[in-house]
Amino acid sequence: MYDTKKRLIKAAKITWETHYAGDGNKVLFAFHGFNRGYEDLIHLSNWLGGEYQIISVSLFYHGSQYDRKSDVDAFTADELRLGFQELVSSFETESYSVIGHSFGGRLALNMVEYGPPGLRDLFLLAPDALRYHPGYRFMTGNKIGRFLMGNFKKDPSRVISMIKLFGKLGIYSPKTANYFIHQITHQKVRNLVYDSWMVHRLTIPNLSGIAEKINGLGIRTDLIFGKSDSLIPISQGKRFLKKIHHFGTLHLLEGGHRLYEQAEEIAGIIRYK
Repeated sequence: MYDTKKRLIKAAKITWETHYAGDGNKVLFAFHGFNRGYEDLIHLSNWLGGEYQIISVSLFYHGSQYDRKSDVDAFTADELRLGFQELVSSFETESYSVIGHSFGGRLALNMVEYGPPGLRDLFLLAPDALRYHPGYRFMTGNKIGRFLMGNFKKDPSRVISMIKLFGKLGIYSPKTANYFIHQITHQKVRNLVYDSWMVHRLTIPNLSGIAEKINGLGIRTDLIFGKSDSLIPISQGKRFLKKIHHFGTLHLLEGGHRLYEQAEEIAGIIRYK
């Protein structure tokens, strides 16, 4: 077991909260999922700590913060680019790898877009940014949606109705729709949904551009999914795999969406060359 240390890293309006462990020569930045914590992925150091330094980065409003002027303020691509530059330079590395689970996969993909040179390996654990989210785009992409989101914190009934409609239309599976509805019945989670959705709304990953960069730079990309995951279906990974030609590999693990519970298997994938 490696000791875990904490470091706050400031870059203009962004403050990263990082927790790191391991004493290897390689660096792996890790982004956990929504309503989870850095602990999910720091455990990888138990198997990789002799080869990697695992830097588990808290998501925004899960520890890391963005200094907003208003509730609907969001960081820009330039601010995120500067944040990534400061994050990587703080750990004095010229090359690095990135892993992201679920909502954290969006920041992992953003690092391909906006991160500094030196990214060599990308590990995506059921990343939700690979799928089209009509509800997210509507609720954050225009004034009407953002108005509804403001009311959503007090009364989630309209959003619940919309999720049910998406379930009936087949945009979301019934299990996914029920999961979202269950989550937002809690006030604390609704506040977290609002803050997280709003702050990321200007940096939705450009999958076509990311695929071009992966192909152009030869970034090794491993897509890891649970066989019974109903939230982020395997089909999303297969679709993205077609875009990245010879640099992508799809891995299927037993179980569902909680892939962080299979750290040893994931460590084996990371270690494999």
